Amino acid sequence: MQKILKLSPLLALTALCACTTSNPYEPAAANNLYSCDQARQMVISAADRSERALVQYEGRTITLERIPNDYGDAFTNNIFTLYMNDEGQAVLEREGAPLLTGCTAK
Repeated sequence: MQKILKLSPLLALTALCACTTSNPYEPAAANNLYSCDQARQMVISAADRSERALVQYEGRTITLERIPNDYGDAFTNNIFTLYMNDEGQAVLEREGAPLLTGCTAK
């Protein structure tokens, strides 16, 4: 005869959370504020060597995937493309047209 172990929903949730090691109050990537041309701003969250970046600007949140680039970091979702260099500068394009330019980290 087999015994069936029943877990309460709270106990099951606790067991699942025990498998993760990240602290939800400590983000994996810093949120960096960039000031751009025409008094516009964006926030970029991208950790070193991360495969994804999160961009927030004017009430929009965009998730982008890393793509190869010889001149710095680049991320895209085939609509928006973000280019970043090591000097703290960034450009956001939409379908190849510049959207946010002259962006520098604060």
